[in-house]
Amino acid sequence: MTSQNSPQLSLAGVLIDTTPWATLRCATGDNAASVGLALRALLDADEPGLVPAIRNEIENYVVPQSSLQEAAEPTMRVLAAVFADNAARWVRVAALDLMYWIMRGSAGPGDLETAAAGLHQRCAERGRESLWLFVRQAADEPIFFDAVADVVSLIDTDGSAIAVLHSLAPDRDDSEPT
Repeated sequence: MTSQNSPQLSLAGVLIDTTPWATLRCATGDNAASVGLALRALLDADEPGLVPAIRNEIENYVVPQSSLQEAAEPTMRVLAAVFADNAARWVRVAALDLMYWIMRGSAGPGDLETAAAGLHQRCAERGRESLWLFVRQAADEPIFFDAVADVVSLIDTDGSAIAVLHSLAPDRDDSEPT
């Protein structure tokens, strides 16, 4: 139990701190320690203007040109935890955007190790762990609806979450993808 004077526990921060980034690969070919640092910078961004460069850095490490890297899986877990932490709006927007691009990514050409390991599948599983947090986000703040719908459509295997999401906004036109 924390006292009123102690800082609030950040689930995303704990996940960053407990992930063995140095044992994972990222797009630079180096270990992914820099991914953990960039995710921490995103979490700590105290104004929206700081986010675009950090977001681009993370994307370039974990899913450059739609090519999934090993560090993408724990990155998905951290990004999903941002919603449990109720991080700043600009951090949540960046998290949804990054999750979307990770879920649109695939194993790079010739990267049989990544493909064989089922990295895309594992990333989707990490997203599904927090599926209902995303739906709740869209319910609480409709400005997030389209971004949430984009991510949910990529990870909701049985369609139940997307159905609930669309029931929250019955006046929306569902004839075209969001």
